[in-house]
Amino acid sequence: MVVATALPGGARLSCARGGKAHATASPLRQPRPPTSSPAAAGCRPPRLTRPARPPPPSASSISASQADPSPPPSPSHPLIRLVALCPAGVASPVARGEATWAAVLAHEGLRLAWSDAAIALTVFEDEGTDGGAWDAAVARADGVVVASVPDDGATGAAARALLARPSLAAVPTVAPLGCGPALTTALWRSGGVRAYPTSMLGRAAAALPWSRTAAARAAAGIAAGLWARSHSDDALAALAVVLDAGGTPQPSVEALKGRGPCTLLCMLTHCREQVLACVTDPTCKAGLDALTAAPPGDAVAAYRAITSFECDAFSAFSLCVLQKHRCLGVDAEIPARPYHPPAASWRGQPLTHELAETIFVGWLAGGDPISWHVAAGQNPGALRGRWRERARARARAFSSPSPNLSPPPTSHVVPSSFPAFDQFPSQLQLFYYGAAKGAFWYDPVFQVETMDGRTLWRRRHYRVRRAAEPGTFHFSVLDSGVVSAEFWTIVAAADDLSWALFAYRGAAAASGQSYIGSVLCTRDGQWPAGSGARAAIKAALSAAGVEEWEMFETTTAPDALQTAPLGMDRSDAAADPIFGPSGGGRRKEPVEK
Repeated sequence: MVVATALPGGARLSCARGGKAHATASPLRQPRPPTSSPAAAGCRPPRLTRPARPPPPSASSISASQADPSPPPSPSHPLIRLVALCPAGVASPVARGEATWAAVLAHEGLRLAWSDAAIALTVFEDEGTDGGAWDAAVARADGVVVASVPDDGATGAAARALLARPSLAAVPTVAPLGCGPALTTALWRSGGVRAYPTSMLGRAAAALPWSRTAAARAAAGIAAGLWARSHSDDALAALAVVLDAGGTPQPSVEALKGRGPCTLLCMLTHCREQVLACVTDPTCKAGLDALTAAPPGDAVAAYRAITSFECDAFSAFSLCVLQKHRCLGVDAEIPARPYHPPAASWRGQPLTHELAETIFVGWLAGGDPISWHVAAGQNPGALRGRWRERARARARAFSSPSPNLSPPPTSHVVPSSFPAFDQFPSQLQLFYYGAAKGAFWYDPVFQVETMDGRTLWRRRHYRVRRAAEPGTFHFSVLDSGVVSAEFWTIVAAADDLSWALFAYRGAAAASGQSYIGSVLCTRDGQWPAGSGARAAIKAALSAAGVEEWEMFETTTAPDALQTAPLGMDRSDAAADPIFGPSGGGRRKEPVEK
């Protein structure tokens, strides 16, 4: 049974019974352009040469006067077809048991289409799928993803029967994710190369780090590790690894690939002093070790390492190695999609820039010490830590699970969607005007439970500029030596300021990271009471392209407002990292609790 297809441009094909999907036929597949780069001098990083639409402006060059990001045009390169297979009616841990694997995979397919409009993902549930329909879909597929199918037992029996059909043998890329070990070793292949060969020659090739077999196995390991984190963003990253390994380059995966001696040569040539200062400073060295030990693509572990061991030596190291000289050879851009239309009106008036800033300032204007508490957010990092064991009462109240689903596993409810915020409780927001005319600032204040067991307060200082459309803004910050640029949208806000939903897209170009997210803010960090508020929040989430199961709650310490480093830094003397003079970019010193 076909469940859903994410089509180019972000459209979704609704489910069709009997294995028949109602969609117009697409052009025949054409040979994909080569992924190798043109001749590059020295250690210059390779650049993907696949023809594509013009990219949006980079994070380091975007200006407040530029037009806001908009949905990309139709793709100019061949359609990339993915087929996903999952057991019917099985609750997904990615959705904390609130949705089936089919629903989760359909949403991930939509998110893939946001990043590349040429990707189309068709999802099949095993029960009720006709073998002929499966064969037809697989015959046209560039890759097949198999989700959560065990090696034996009643669950997934129909899926195993479909996978045993001869049609699968012709598919160049097959990725069993979260499947039994026998299925994983038997099926996994990337670009026609088996990741776990059984022949003696194949095993010998896997031992050679430069072989295609070793590359396929490495991709399988990274994708499996991302998938095992059971989070929407990590599932999306796993699918990107599968696509990249199968011959469809993904910019998000390029950041995971090391440049080896080129990075070291760049560091020693341009940043010898900063490198020496860092490796001889115990705190900076511990931060580097923690970053090195972080799993590939784990933004949570990486950002937690940075915030745990941040110091002047680490900031100077990052500023020189990453920001100034780009020794990692990576890049990232603010994602062009999803596009969130801002709220059209507030308190019965058309939304203006001034009203939008009033919403941001929030409760600070009424005498509260902060503008907003973060109540919940769409979390981009992996879910783990002690929050896994916290109660899900509010999540259940917000979105009741279907009675047809098995009881969801224990899961945590945590916070916001700037990278790795699931490790950061007590998230407070300060929006305020600066001393200079037109200056506007955003200071997030949050706690960090460090890797060595301490609890610290951290604070960042963002410059905020109005974008072209009222309710949209450009944010910029220099965070531990690396510039981040973000595009924020006020999706909705209650007239009484009982809640507000902000969505954003951002990038740290020097570290090769881009991200999207959204935060639900309230006065006290609690969910608004009443069915009317809940219905309005659901509608706002839908407008932002966020599933309800992607939202996680944050927790706030009882003494947060008494111990946090609050107050307003109205100084406009520092140079803004993106917009030039009279900008922000300074970082508050940590305060230990």
